[in-house]
Amino acid sequence: IRENVNEAIRAPEVRAIFPDDEVVVLPTPEAVKRAKEMGLDLIVVSPTAVPPVAKAMDYGQWQYETKKKAHDARKKQHVILVKEVK
Repeated sequence: IRENVNEAIRAPEVRAIFPDDEVVVLPTPEAVKRAKEMGLDLIVVSPTAVPPVAKAMDYGQWQYETKKKAHDARKKQHVILVKEVK
């Protein structure tokens, strides 16, 4: 499910971060258009901010990094098992 990516972004305007470290507040369609021109996707990284923060990056790479971080977090978890004596 591609929520908060490119045309699925519902906010009227976003604070867009582009690869050249340029941060601009733009209307969403214009920010998506600029990201597409660079060959990238516009992904909302902070939906609760006002306006929401979106970053221009490759969606597949972002998805891979997110899954990898979640996997590493699960790997470092300790599960404590309590045994009962009846």
